[in-house]
Amino acid sequence: PHQYVFFDTPKTWAEAQSYCRENYSDLATMEDMNEMNIALETVGDNYTDAVWIGLQKGQTSEWHWSLAGKDFYKEGERNYLKWDLSGFGNCSLFTDGKLTKSPCMYTNSFVCFDNQYIISNEKLVWIKARDFCRTHYTDLVSLRNDAEYQAVQEVTNGQAVYVGLFRDLWVWSDLNNSSLRYWWENQQVYIDNFENCVAMLKTKSGRWGDRKCTEAHPFLCKRSE
Repeated sequence: PHQYVFFDTPKTWAEAQSYCRENYSDLATMEDMNEMNIALETVGDNYTDAVWIGLQKGQTSEWHWSLAGKDFYKEGERNYLKWDLSGFGNCSLFTDGKLTKSPCMYTNSFVCFDNQYIISNEKLVWIKARDFCRTHYTDLVSLRNDAEYQAVQEVTNGQAVYVGLFRDLWVWSDLNNSSLRYWWENQQVYIDNFENCVAMLKTKSGRWGDRKCTEAHPFLCKRSE
């Protein structure tokens, strides 16, 4: 896992990025909750408001699986997306063997994953479905290959269900494709405003929020591998 170094000298996001790149590897990237917990331990209680990490808003929205973790996906499996091109929105439904886009605020049944497939018949908005799966199982289901599309098809029996696919504009400073998102509860998955950089927030126990990139905050660098 990545190791991190915390600096309590406030800098803007761009200044923090330059400092980390010159002296270490880059601003902090987290690939899974294990690394997020290492980051939380590294920072501890040594800040009052916010700590910059390496996530910022990019130009184009990309699709990601909610279940992060680099060892979970083999080559090509992250992007094995079989689309039915109807629909719109930033979250995804699985129906009749294909993925369709859906607004994240619609309520739907969903499928959790925990080395097996668990269908919930309670209908929730996407982010609540994801949180439910993370609390009780591992996460919303990912579809990595034909066998998994087939298995989920059998579980759902033609019903439209949320899966773990979402899209957003956030990109990591080191261009890592980590899909980990640790937003505080009321932070929407997809936001269109001018707060384009991401920080760990003290009042939210280190969960993430977006801030104006010109604000000066302590920051977290990641050590070179």
